[in-house]
Amino acid sequence: MSRRYRKAVEQYLTTHAPTALKRSNDPKQLINTYAAEIADAVRDDVDFVAVNNLERPTRELRTRVERVVFPVIMTRVAPPELEKAKGIVEAETFYIALSDTITSVPTPMRLRAMEAYDTFRWDTNQPVFLVSGEVATSREQIDQDHQLQRAALQQLRQLDGQSLADTEDLITAALGPDGAKGPWGSATWAGTVRVMTQEIAAGTFETPSTPPQLVRSELEQAGESEMYAGRNEVGDRFRLRTHLYNLANPGQEIAERMPEALRATTAATLDYDFVQYTVQTFQRDADPATRAAVSVLQTIRPERVEQLRDLIRYEHVAPGADHQRLSTAKLLESIKEEIDGNTFTAPSQRPHTPAFGDHHGHLDNDERDEYWERAAVDYARDVFRADAYERSTARPNDIHATASIPRPASSAAVAAPGL
Repeated sequence: MSRRYRKAVEQYLTTHAPTALKRSNDPKQLINTYAAEIADAVRDDVDFVAVNNLERPTRELRTRVERVVFPVIMTRVAPPELEKAKGIVEAETFYIALSDTITSVPTPMRLRAMEAYDTFRWDTNQPVFLVSGEVATSREQIDQDHQLQRAALQQLRQLDGQSLADTEDLITAALGPDGAKGPWGSATWAGTVRVMTQEIAAGTFETPSTPPQLVRSELEQAGESEMYAGRNEVGDRFRLRTHLYNLANPGQEIAERMPEALRATTAATLDYDFVQYTVQTFQRDADPATRAAVSVLQTIRPERVEQLRDLIRYEHVAPGADHQRLSTAKLLESIKEEIDGNTFTAPSQRPHTPAFGDHHGHLDNDERDEYWERAAVDYARDVFRADAYERSTARPNDIHATASIPRPASSAAVAAPGL
């Protein structure tokens, strides 16, 4: 076993999973175990490629195999801790039980590693298994399979703790008592993707406009006696949709009695901590539009959150829906739309930002609310354009102006050997 593997494993754990090292009784033995597993997998793949593709097991071939084997193994044995889904963290905080069906869902970094490994296996004439259980016969099938996995992962990461628990019941009920487990007893990601694809197509995760109704005939047909054992799809789907409706339409007395710290973030209560949490959630995403939106969020100073709140609340939230839960994905989508509208682009000249509320003429009561909402949006955009202009014209030694300049995103998300 090469010393390079041990150093690479130690670097990965220190960067992405430091808790795994702290909780281990013997960190060196843990590193050696992971390095030995990587060395065995690399040796097997190199031998397969060398024999079947008539290649020599050169250093270049071994490096090419290491680039895909290292991240796919390390993200499985030690998932990156910063990419843990918010719903799973919430479930752990409020003692909501989740089984391996949900807790073993891959992180975005692991999903990218799995896609790269499937592409490598296809290029080296190795069998690539799809989520349906079949072997891929074309590159288009692999791309479509990866798209289904990305859609399922994105949907799961948008759910909160209770929604994940209801979704887990739905997946288990759809796959059967043993269908959610693989041949070695571990939860299978393929089965989860199959169920999530069907439910997304059926609109299960869309917020209902009216309180969902439980149809008695469908419940009896699916087996009413099994509903309380968590093996009834109709009952599980009803509980999930009811929870989604309650999140979007909280009761007035519940909202008043609930402590401020436990309330969900909305467009009207957006704060700087939620902006930073959005940056931490998506800072390793490879999508160019997402990286641009994250760079914009990094430039927003705490005193500008009020303008950002006005921008999101009046432009990207439906009228009367200010109380709905604001997710990190929704915030990022609204920032992308503002980027397309050149809200955060530095103009050629510094924009004029008059004091908010200055206007001429008389406004009657009917026009007053509409004017203030429109004026808040225009003022927020002028403020962000002025900040962008100051950053573009800042001198190299002006630390106050350069403090909010976006940092360049790192090109390597995973520390692989030989990279």
